[in-house]
Amino acid sequence: MEKKLSIFSTLFLSSALFGAPNGVYIEAGLGASLEDTQTIQKIKYVYDRGFSGNVALGYQIHLFRLEVEALYRADKINSFSNYHADGDLTQNSQMFNLYYSGYNSSNLVSTIGLGAGVSSITVENLKQVGTPQDDIENSSIPSYQGMASVGYIFDKHITCTLKYKYLHTSKSDDFEARGVSDISFSLRYLF
Repeated sequence: MEKKLSIFSTLFLSSALFGAPNGVYIEAGLGASLEDTQTIQKIKYVYDRGFSGNVALGYQIHLFRLEVEALYRADKINSFSNYHADGDLTQNSQMFNLYYSGYNSSNLVSTIGLGAGVSSITVENLKQVGTPQDDIENSSIPSYQGMASVGYIFDKHITCTLKYKYLHTSKSDDFEARGVSDISFSLRYLF
């Protein structure tokens, strides 16, 4: 019985490994944040959910992908402690990601991944109850993320994905630690 199980798992693993594509790829995506608060200098701000975008360059070898990713998120601040506020909240992140993909006989592929890197968070044009405030920027904030996606493989080069991403940024001088969930739609081209 153990010998049959071993032969079966070897055949299954080898077919999955050799059936998965290999090569350099580029990916671009657009999405939206599911969060709407950020604590800045001990004040909790509420913002209108804006958009997020990402661009990645990576290499896929069988079931694994390694990539470098640039993320951008822009949101519009609208209140704090039930008072009117106005301003722009942006976050730029540079991440190194590792993915594991589950290929099967269909055109669907599921993927999970982890990433680590740094982020910079900026608040510009902030006004609290009409009074202008100084711009705030913190950079080199340690960040990590977890991702899960489902993709559809159109052909050997193009894959379209729906991705959930949780990005956590650590506490910095002016910003409390926070986690942001995003849903995005991405297009990947494998060369």
